[in-house]
Amino acid sequence: MGRPLAFVIAVVGAVLAVALLDNGRETDPVTATLAFEEPAAIAPTDPGELGEFGGDSLTECLTSVGPPESTPPLPELTTAGVEKTANRVEELRELRFDDPVDVRFLTPAGMSREISGLIDEEADPGLLRWEGEALELLGAIPPGSDLLELSREALDSQVLGLYVPETKELLAVKAGKAGAIEALTVAHEIDHALTDDALGLPLPERVRPGRGDEDLAAQALVEGDATLLMSIYALRYIPLEDLGALDDPSLAAGEDALEKLPYILEAQLLFPYDAGVEYACSLFLEGGWEAVDRAYADPPDSTVELLDPALGPVELVEPPKLPGLTSPWRQVLSDQIGAAELSWLFEAPGDDEEAAIPDPDGAAADWRGGAIELWERSSDRALSISLAQSPDGMLCEALVAWYGAANPASELSREGTTTAFAEPGRFAAIDCAGSEIRLAIGPDAATAQRLVAPE
Repeated sequence: MGRPLAFVIAVVGAVLAVALLDNGRETDPVTATLAFEEPAAIAPTDPGELGEFGGDSLTECLTSVGPPESTPPLPELTTAGVEKTANRVEELRELRFDDPVDVRFLTPAGMSREISGLIDEEADPGLLRWEGEALELLGAIPPGSDLLELSREALDSQVLGLYVPETKELLAVKAGKAGAIEALTVAHEIDHALTDDALGLPLPERVRPGRGDEDLAAQALVEGDATLLMSIYALRYIPLEDLGALDDPSLAAGEDALEKLPYILEAQLLFPYDAGVEYACSLFLEGGWEAVDRAYADPPDSTVELLDPALGPVELVEPPKLPGLTSPWRQVLSDQIGAAELSWLFEAPGDDEEAAIPDPDGAAADWRGGAIELWERSSDRALSISLAQSPDGMLCEALVAWYGAANPASELSREGTTTAFAEPGRFAAIDCAGSEIRLAIGPDAATAQRLVAPE
């Protein structure tokens, strides 16, 4: 699946202002890179202050750029100011526009309407409904959650700018005097426009069922590129006195909206930025912007490459065939399930971060292929997941630990290669045979066992 909410960003190229500031993600790295007295002092005193955003890789990337000689005043949020920013982005990104950036300024209310319209235009309500029901069965979101409305609520208060690939247009919120947040947003979105113009964005125009993990990996490359460029832009062009805006209490409402999301949806929104900038930095450190450029022609095939950029290209394996169910059952969803999505489940079993299994990213990095199917029979639902793991991987053990943590009231039993979890009205089975793993959740034992151990 990989994108009940993130598909919106893939389509419109939005910058989530709070996502970049939440928990000190953007404030600390930018402040740390600018508030130094000598080049060697770029990292903060406490490396943990960087949080999860970028981490040591982003610090290393920015260290390689070096400190600015001076920081000029911020450009105004006007057509001329955007053009000046575009010239700066061209220089930093080492690419050139063939066509000038087309910018349109909107009020906050106007941007809200634009986002809502794009969501209505691009969203597939039927697909979102079934993805929501699959996430409910996995215990990742509360029953009855409406992913379409969650999309609106999460994005409405956070998008300050976006680039629309279909129209080649940059949209920016203009409300009062432009500050550091607006400058960073414009630089980020100009990078999207520039890479689209010069390289072409490796993103589909529409959600592609069955390609969710692959599309999310490509999206992370695009957002990671823009986030790295934005961070370098901050280092070179954001005066220290303007960084105070990054702690503006007016952003609290947007931050609260993000934190109210179920964990897996918040993680999906942040992943293209957090993991993406780590990936972009790894390329940048190896071969500068030319290495990042080459990735646009050959983007990562899966999110497992984003969880650990040191893995490099990973050979994917066809997961074991899902047997399916017969009438009166009806298949309503078939898609990829990737390493990133597994890591989010492992990080918050039953939407509880305190129940996280040990080393969720490490366990998910053993993923080598995955498929998910959802079945409907009247009011009943059944779900099956098929996974391939690396030789000697620990993904099976992680999956068993995750399900037990997400469903602590279930009764565990084992027979042969199958681990079962039973509770009233719900039965799950996890079968592990070598590198092949199957998980099934259904209303009864017969249904779940049919999905993991076909006759």
